[in-house]
Amino acid sequence: MNLLMKMSVAAPIALFLLLLLSCTNVKEKTGHQQPAQRQLGQLAPDQQLIENIHFGMTSAAFFDYCRAMNARQLFTNSNGNQWVQFRSDTAFPAPVRWNFYPEFCEDRICKLNVLLSYEAYAPWNHRLVADSLLKDIIPVFNRWYGSGRYRSIRAHGIFKLIKIDGNRQINFWKLNEKDIQVVYTDLSVASNQ
Repeated sequence: MNLLMKMSVAAPIALFLLLLLSCTNVKEKTGHQQPAQRQLGQLAPDQQLIENIHFGMTSAAFFDYCRAMNARQLFTNSNGNQWVQFRSDTAFPAPVRWNFYPEFCEDRICKLNVLLSYEAYAPWNHRLVADSLLKDIIPVFNRWYGSGRYRSIRAHGIFKLIKIDGNRQINFWKLNEKDIQVVYTDLSVASNQ
């Protein structure tokens, strides 16, 4: 009888928790995921990400391209050899260092993780901190990827900006006082996994 009584109390609690969790998932998907799903069928005309790197590029093509750019002294290795690095001298008000590395899905680029910072960053130079770079990045991205609406969300206490063009989603946010994190995601691949 004691076991039966415990089960009769546990069942409504379990049902309540299940309903609560399912409502939370619906609420989270109404943020930026619904517009992404609506636009998924509209492939971005330009799959370009940065420096002629694009979604769907094979790992062999990526590594060959990076070696060629390295031979021309346009790409280098970052500290610790964990990122590919290049310098952008003209797009921003001051030179910006890009550290990036892709993620591959079935041997093709499906995501690109990037860290951006002003090369001459110093905590006392307010013009070259991450807050300034975050403001400067929007007009640059508008030139590169077309102007469009940026959605802002707050996730886990972090303010993020999101731009979706067809299957290309660009998320970016201030990572720390120096760096901006940018993540390019191919939504057509991400939605199939």
